[in-house]
Amino acid sequence: GRVLYWDGERIDDVSKSERFRVPLAVASRDYEYDDPGRRELMTYRTEEGELAHRVYQIPRTEEDLRKRLELATTMSMVGGVTGVFMALQAVKDEIAAVNPQYAENIENIWRYARANDLRAAEVITDAKGDRSRKANQQDDPDLYLRIVDKSSKGITVRGAKLHISAAALVHELVVMPTKSMREAEADYAVSFSCPANAPGVKIINRSFAPAKLNEFDYPASAHHSMPEGFVIFDDVFVPWERVFLAGEHRMAGVFARSLGLWERTLGLLEAAERAEQIIGLALLVSEQQGKGGTPTVENAVAELVCYAQMIRMSLDWSCRNFERTASGMIHPNVLGVNAGKYYYAANYHQMIQKLHD
Repeated sequence: GRVLYWDGERIDDVSKSERFRVPLAVASRDYEYDDPGRRELMTYRTEEGELAHRVYQIPRTEEDLRKRLELATTMSMVGGVTGVFMALQAVKDEIAAVNPQYAENIENIWRYARANDLRAAEVITDAKGDRSRKANQQDDPDLYLRIVDKSSKGITVRGAKLHISAAALVHELVVMPTKSMREAEADYAVSFSCPANAPGVKIINRSFAPAKLNEFDYPASAHHSMPEGFVIFDDVFVPWERVFLAGEHRMAGVFARSLGLWERTLGLLEAAERAEQIIGLALLVSEQQGKGGTPTVENAVAELVCYAQMIRMSLDWSCRNFERTASGMIHPNVLGVNAGKYYYAANYHQMIQKLHD
């Protein structure tokens, strides 16, 4: 029932499409519970004593937090973006103070997805249009996702979200505001979750390579590709029990910041791994060229090592100095994660230059 397009082609069944062969193979690994080497990391016992995927575990201790980050290094993009439920759980206490029903809805959708072992996308980035104008000031009012109707049964939304990782393969589309909103932008302060095959939802996949990927020309994509989706909401109806925000503009930024924290944490984790790969590549290239051990190479590698360790230490510090919500959920230190992410990004090109040299 999903409405999917790729290079203008309507794809009615992802399981039979050559374009989705590799992404499906990658995503399916997150369900390999029979692998004894991964089972302990992939699963946890719920408060009811049932077994569930660890991506749904709400961290209560530093050990829980570290297990979650370890899990992230083994999951596909489909599993990784399902962490959007952690962003929802992190804002639940603040949302409850505004509308207790929204908080209850967050709890219910999290339990529903956990019980059915579903996957969800982080649907947050709007087209935005003219960045100097607010959402309600655009020439086209649909450049930001908005509420176009409210009734006793639910809301109707219209607009689109861009660059949504794995959108075509998830079960749930968890929508959040892209930024803080003012009172005049209340219609754009909306958050909810809807099935990927909800009537009115269309997903246009970004094209990056031919349908059939040969390993010689596409050595990475032939094994690890994952589509991004332009997700269009063409007057999509969302029942109230799936709504987390509907016009309460002061809370829009809370959602955006919460998702940003978890996204940056995973980004920092990936940055640490990438930095260590850069060190290995620099050593390999210098050895191959017979320049290993020269002062120039040693100095460059030393700086690369310091760069990698600073990223790793910032992540470690952020976990050790975790913060806690009112209901007991813990999350990485906000300042630590943002400082680490800034350091990584600000120095990345300089480190690549050393690798080039």
